[in-house]
Amino acid sequence: MDDMPVVKLVWHGTETAHAAAQAIAGGRQVKITLPANFHHALFVRVHPAQSAASMEILDVSGGAELLRTVALVAGLEALDRLAAPLERAAYRVHLADPAVLTFAPPLPPT
Repeated sequence: MDDMPVVKLVWHGTETAHAAAQAIAGGRQVKITLPANFHHALFVRVHPAQSAASMEILDVSGGAELLRTVALVAGLEALDRLAAPLERAAYRVHLADPAVLTFAPPLPPT
């Protein structure tokens, strides 16, 4: 899988979610760049206990549960349709600065 190119997408709503779903079905790694104006809303959603004065650094990993949390942000609801396919395929989810979501297939056993 390391040799497989990453499918790079820019968030445009449902059409991006559809393209990501197709790539996931093909076992591909997917990277979605979200508009910068989502950064604060994403930070607040994934770090609800952080104070308003804290540095807003996004660097969170998880699985479908992380994606479900991200999909609660207004304007990103279409991402929720990817949660079940990600869960079935045991994909990992990473949300990083500036506002980039990465979906990676499971690592091969060592």
